[in-house]
Amino acid sequence: MTIYIKVKDNKLQDIKFKTFGCGAAIATSSMITEMARGMSLEEALKVTRKDVADALDGLPPIKMHCSNLAAEGLHAAIRDYLSKKTAAAPEVEKPVEVAALPPAPPAPRARIYTNKFKFCPECGLDLRGQPTGTANCPRCGFKVA
Repeated sequence: MTIYIKVKDNKLQDIKFKTFGCGAAIATSSMITEMARGMSLEEALKVTRKDVADALDGLPPIKMHCSNLAAEGLHAAIRDYLSKKTAAAPEVEKPVEVAALPPAPPAPRARIYTNKFKFCPECGLDLRGQPTGTANCPRCGFKVA
């Protein structure tokens, strides 16, 4: 993931990205550009992975790392810009939430739903609360039974 920024009067005037990855990586890259455009550099450095995921109305647990890539990519682009404009870029403390997050559940090995899988193999939706006998995932329509 590469993020390009254009700064004018200490504000992010334009942001572009180049991402090679899954749909979640592309979605989080796009969302970070929409969120940060027009922000001051200081405000943009405070954007966290949770902010990105919340703006997308959540992400499947297995794709939460994509929101971290987007937030960290923005922070890296700003630090790179500041290092070229000033002697030293401000240090950004990693949000506590990054270290406190539990590891993502392992990806299912098969695309067939069994009682072992608690999440839709296609979109990651938590299926534990669905009524018994549910044939399709309510979010993406993937056949889970």
